Amino acid sequence: MSLLTPAFNPEKWIWPNVRDLLDGQVMGLSDLGPPPDTHVLISGAFNNPGPVVQPGFVRAFSESDNAALFHGSDAVGETSGRRLALARWLTVADTPAAGLVSRVMVNRLWQHLFGRGIVATPDNFGVGGARPTHPDLIEHLAGELAHHGWHRKQVIRKIVTSTVYRQASTQVSQEDASKTKALPPAPSAVSGRHLVDPENHLLWRMPLRRLESEVIRDAMMSVSGRLNHRLGGPPIPLTEFSLEVKKIDIEKLSAPADLWRRSIYLSGKGLREGMHLTLLSVFDQPIMTTNCIRRRSSNVVTQSLTLLNDAFVLENADAFARRVQDLAGPDLRVQIDTAFRIALGRPAQPDEIAWSVTLLQDQTAAFHREPVSPEQASEQALATLCHALLNSSNFLYLE
Repeated sequence: MSLLTPAFNPEKWIWPNVRDLLDGQVMGLSDLGPPPDTHVLISGAFNNPGPVVQPGFVRAFSESDNAALFHGSDAVGETSGRRLALARWLTVADTPAAGLVSRVMVNRLWQHLFGRGIVATPDNFGVGGARPTHPDLIEHLAGELAHHGWHRKQVIRKIVTSTVYRQASTQVSQEDASKTKALPPAPSAVSGRHLVDPENHLLWRMPLRRLESEVIRDAMMSVSGRLNHRLGGPPIPLTEFSLEVKKIDIEKLSAPADLWRRSIYLSGKGLREGMHLTLLSVFDQPIMTTNCIRRRSSNVVTQSLTLLNDAFVLENADAFARRVQDLAGPDLRVQIDTAFRIALGRPAQPDEIAWSVTLLQDQTAAFHREPVSPEQASEQALATLCHALLNSSNFLYLE
């Protein structure tokens, strides 16, 4: 605790009206002045301080009593150097502290890529947590991370180029395998895996994962051609639309194109529990005021209803259709193939082309009965197809 008190001074954070914060650094850590004394709290009560304690590190993860002490040698300028010392203590290779940090980090990377960590309890690596499914693997990856400058990209590259990551999520049937000249596993082997490891803990196939809420929103803007790739800058301001819903405050945008920036830039300031943008909320956006160790992934009817009716989704479907029309021209089959390639990253299959041609023809005829021109009827029909692709499982799930 005493390592963090230069930034989180308990004497200045007890009551909201006396909190001492630097402008623009509410979510950051900055020294607020000289480090205050840190006391042992008798019975854990903040208003019952005991003896003063000196800053130090966890002895169980230190190699000696001296290594567990803070010597004040990391002070830089007006800062205390305590947090820098903590960071260095956590990352010195071949120490117990670095060993724990590296295991936790690679487990989080694995969880992000596979949906579940090698240790299923990312917040608990102790005796009360889950046992690792592949203990030798997490040891190997942790060693790679700690001994190569803590460069996460190198570990990620190693994981995503591995055979286990490149597996399919679905089983290959005998018929499909013969078409692709692949050698499928014997039916007895597949059924045996289901019986021995029905929850796929041992990763005999790639887990089927739904995209995270922010990724779904960003992917829709990307396929529509509207995504603003600008990095950094101020957050996107939100305003209260109703008691439980917030929307982007267009009047306070620094530039019109900021409306289409990535979801990571959406401001979380002023959001209460249960108050979110509609699309993000129904796809399990975590509560930002608490620690989220693992995202949950639900499958409920409100998600389908939102995808069908949400104004943001409909607007991006229209923009997606205009993009397809500009790239493909008037030919229906070229439009269909272009839309599939943009949205799903693959060409349309023959049966999908047949279904899509029928959809476009039926929708064009339906819209043409309204007081619109033939060109407008074709555009609206194409928007219907693009909307359907944004609603598809292939768009929302990683296989």
